[in-house]
Amino acid sequence: MVNKVFLRPSYCTVDEYETITGANASQESVTLSKLQLASDIIDFHINVAFQIDSTGNPTNQDVHDVLKSATAYQMEYMVELGVDDFDKLELKGQVKLGSLEIEKYPEHLAPRAKRLMVNHGFFAYRAAVFYNYDDSLPKAITDDQVHE
Repeated sequence: MVNKVFLRPSYCTVDEYETITGANASQESVTLSKLQLASDIIDFHINVAFQIDSTGNPTNQDVHDVLKSATAYQMEYMVELGVDDFDKLELKGQVKLGSLEIEKYPEHLAPRAKRLMVNHGFFAYRAAVFYNYDDSLPKAITDDQVHE
Protein backbone atom coordinates (compact mmCIF):
# COMPACT_ATOMS: atom_id res chain seq x y z
CA MET A 1 0.00 0.00 0.00
CA VAL A 2 1.34 3.41 -0.95
CA ASN A 3 1.02 6.27 1.51
CA LYS A 4 0.16 9.60 -0.01
CA VAL A 5 0.59 13.01 1.57
CA PHE A 6 -1.87 15.70 0.57
CA LEU A 7 -1.57 19.43 0.84
CA ARG A 8 -5.28 19.79 1.19
CA PRO A 9 -7.39 22.91 1.31
CA SER A 10 -8.90 24.15 4.55
CA TYR A 11 -11.72 22.07 6.03
CA CYS A 12 -13.78 25.29 6.07
CA THR A 13 -14.28 28.07 3.54
CA VAL A 14 -14.79 31.72 4.43
CA ASP A 15 -18.52 31.45 3.60
CA GLU A 16 -18.87 28.33 5.77
CA TYR A 17 -17.07 30.14 8.60
CA GLU A 18 -19.66 32.93 8.45
CA THR A 19 -22.54 30.45 8.36
CA ILE A 20 -21.27 28.37 11.30
CA THR A 21 -20.19 31.22 13.58
CA GLY A 22 -22.56 33.97 12.45
CA ALA A 23 -19.58 36.31 12.24
CA ASN A 24 -18.55 38.69 9.49
CA ALA A 25 -15.32 37.34 7.99
CA SER A 26 -14.35 40.56 6.24
CA GLN A 27 -14.66 42.62 9.45
CA GLU A 28 -12.57 40.04 11.30
CA SER A 29 -9.99 39.73 8.49
CA VAL A 30 -10.64 36.00 8.14
CA THR A 31 -8.98 34.64 5.02
CA LEU A 32 -8.62 31.22 3.48
CA SER A 33 -4.95 31.09 4.50
CA LYS A 34 -5.90 31.78 8.13
CA LEU A 35 -8.55 29.06 7.91
CA GLN A 36 -5.83 26.73 6.61
CA LEU A 37 -3.83 27.43 9.77
CA ALA A 38 -6.93 26.72 11.87
CA SER A 39 -7.37 23.43 9.93
CA ASP A 40 -3.74 22.53 10.62
CA ILE A 41 -4.30 23.08 14.36
CA ILE A 42 -7.38 20.82 14.20
CA ASP A 43 -5.35 18.19 12.29
CA PHE A 44 -2.64 18.29 14.95
CA HIS A 45 -5.14 17.30 17.64
CA ILE A 46 -7.03 14.58 15.72
CA ASN A 47 -6.21 11.05 16.87
CA VAL A 48 -8.38 9.03 14.49
CA ALA A 49 -8.10 7.76 10.94
CA PHE A 50 -10.63 8.49 8.22
CA GLN A 51 -10.75 8.04 4.47
CA ILE A 52 -9.91 10.99 2.27
CA ASP A 53 -10.53 11.81 -1.37
CA SER A 54 -7.97 12.88 -3.96
CA THR A 55 -7.91 16.43 -2.54
CA GLY A 56 -7.20 15.23 1.00
CA ASN A 57 -10.65 15.99 2.39
CA PRO A 58 -12.76 13.37 4.25
CA THR A 59 -14.99 11.24 2.02
CA ASN A 60 -17.59 10.85 4.77
CA GLN A 61 -19.84 13.92 4.99
CA ASP A 62 -20.40 13.54 8.75
CA VAL A 63 -16.64 13.51 9.35
CA HIS A 64 -16.20 16.52 7.08
CA ASP A 65 -18.98 18.41 8.88
CA VAL A 66 -17.36 17.87 12.29
CA LEU A 67 -13.96 19.01 11.01
CA LYS A 68 -15.51 21.98 9.20
CA SER A 69 -17.27 23.17 12.36
CA ALA A 70 -14.19 22.56 14.51
CA THR A 71 -12.12 24.64 12.08
CA ALA A 72 -14.67 27.46 12.16
CA TYR A 73 -14.67 27.45 15.97
CA GLN A 74 -10.86 27.41 15.98
CA MET A 75 -10.77 30.44 13.69
CA GLU A 76 -13.36 32.23 15.83
CA TYR A 77 -11.17 31.59 18.89
CA MET A 78 -8.09 32.91 17.09
CA VAL A 79 -9.99 36.06 16.10
CA GLU A 80 -11.23 36.49 19.68
CA LEU A 81 -7.67 36.24 21.01
CA GLY A 82 -6.34 38.50 18.28
CA VAL A 83 -3.89 35.83 17.13
CA ASP A 84 -3.08 35.22 13.48
CA ASP A 85 -0.45 32.56 13.97
CA PHE A 86 -0.40 30.21 16.96
CA ASP A 87 3.15 29.15 16.01
CA LYS A 88 4.28 32.63 17.04
CA LEU A 89 2.07 32.84 20.11
CA GLU A 90 3.53 35.18 22.67
CA LEU A 91 0.52 36.09 24.75
CA LYS A 92 1.68 36.30 28.32
CA GLY A 93 0.02 37.27 31.51
CA GLN A 94 -0.26 36.36 35.15
CA VAL A 95 -3.00 35.18 37.43
CA LYS A 96 -2.58 36.16 41.08
CA LEU A 97 -4.28 34.44 43.98
CA GLY A 98 -2.88 35.95 47.15
CA SER A 99 0.84 35.25 47.07
CA LEU A 100 0.50 32.66 44.29
CA GLU A 101 1.37 33.90 40.80
CA ILE A 102 0.82 31.70 37.75
CA GLU A 103 1.84 32.45 34.17
CA LYS A 104 -1.05 31.97 31.79
CA TYR A 105 -1.11 31.12 28.13
CA PRO A 106 -4.24 30.47 26.09
CA GLU A 107 -5.00 26.95 24.94
CA HIS A 108 -4.00 26.27 21.36
CA LEU A 109 -7.23 24.37 20.70
CA ALA A 110 -10.44 26.37 20.95
CA PRO A 111 -12.73 25.16 23.77
CA ARG A 112 -15.75 24.81 21.43
CA ALA A 113 -13.65 22.91 18.88
CA LYS A 114 -12.29 20.64 21.62
CA ARG A 115 -15.78 19.82 22.94
CA LEU A 116 -17.01 19.05 19.43
CA MET A 117 -14.02 16.82 18.69
CA VAL A 118 -14.25 14.99 22.04
CA ASN A 119 -18.00 14.42 21.65
CA HIS A 120 -17.53 12.91 18.18
CA GLY A 121 -14.49 10.77 19.04
CA PHE A 122 -11.84 12.79 17.22
CA PHE A 123 -9.92 13.84 20.34
CA ALA A 124 -9.38 12.02 23.60
CA TYR A 125 -7.43 12.47 26.76
CA ARG A 126 -6.26 8.86 26.99
CA ALA A 127 -4.53 6.64 24.53
CA ALA A 128 -6.78 4.64 22.23
CA VAL A 129 -6.44 2.93 18.90
CA PHE A 130 -8.99 3.95 16.30
CA TYR A 131 -10.12 1.95 13.31
CA ASN A 132 -12.30 3.16 10.48
CA TYR A 133 -12.58 0.51 7.81
CA ASP A 134 -15.99 1.41 6.44
CA ASP A 135 -15.73 5.22 6.09
CA SER A 136 -18.09 5.84 9.01
CA LEU A 137 -17.47 8.03 12.02
CA PRO A 138 -14.49 6.90 14.13
CA LYS A 139 -14.86 4.00 16.51
CA ALA A 140 -12.60 3.73 19.54
CA ILE A 141 -11.04 0.53 20.79
CA THR A 142 -9.70 1.25 24.25
CA ASP A 143 -7.12 -0.56 26.37
CA ASP A 144 -9.72 -2.71 28.15
CA GLN A 145 -11.26 -4.11 24.96
CA VAL A 146 -9.95 -7.10 23.08
CA HIS A 147 -9.75 -6.91 19.32
CA GLU A 148 -8.44 -9.18 16.60
